[in-house]
Amino acid sequence: MMIAIKTYCLVKNMRKLKKLMITLNSDLFQPKNVEQRNLVQPSLNLWKTIYNFFYFMAVAAIFFWSSFPILDNSVKEHRLPFLAWYPYNFKKSPFYEVTYLYQIVSIGFLAIVNGNIDTLVAALNMYTGTQFDILCDDLRNLQSSDRDALTDMNKRLVNCIMHHREILSLSYGNTVLVQIFMYCWFGNEVEVKSNKVSYAAFESDWTSASQDVKKNLLFFIVRTQKPLKIAAMNMFHLSLENFV
Repeated sequence: MMIAIKTYCLVKNMRKLKKLMITLNSDLFQPKNVEQRNLVQPSLNLWKTIYNFFYFMAVAAIFFWSSFPILDNSVKEHRLPFLAWYPYNFKKSPFYEVTYLYQIVSIGFLAIVNGNIDTLVAALNMYTGTQFDILCDDLRNLQSSDRDALTDMNKRLVNCIMHHREILSLSYGNTVLVQIFMYCWFGNEVEVKSNKVSYAAFESDWTSASQDVKKNLLFFIVRTQKPLKIAAMNMFHLSLENFV
């Protein structure tokens, strides 16, 4: 039932998701140098590890459930991997073999759908967190050592403000949750990293900037003091605190 609800929510928001994927490919969201690539790599590696572990556990569970009637010899009694009612006598051959195969394929399909939806939401949260890492790095390096670029500090600050606004639009909290810990972990990462934006802006070399830059930076710091919190169905925020 939960998988059906998840699938419905995903299909319902498919147009929004496609638009989001196009936005993520824009230059604004890409790392600008090797340092920023190295900055986001640990988060990407963590997500890949969780993704592989998640699918390993799913495949292992399907394998053991599917082979259980064979391992305990209950297959001789025409026992199916999962209890179910069918409008025919499935204990007769070839109905038993076909029904057995049907259950394995169906459970495998449901596991793939469920796993992809869960890891997709986790990936979006992970990506949002890495964008805050990139934004913080840009803010800390607003002041360039190039003399000709000193006058562009306000322009770079405006780009950071636009980047922050676009990050806030990445919230994708319409999916019903089951694997709460994985969602809460990456949701908590978004909240923690977004909370660092105002500090990163303050750490920039703003003392020698113009009055316009200082004013814009001040407004930006005030705006970013409220961290981004990913909501689930507008009922609660995804964080380790709420998970506990």
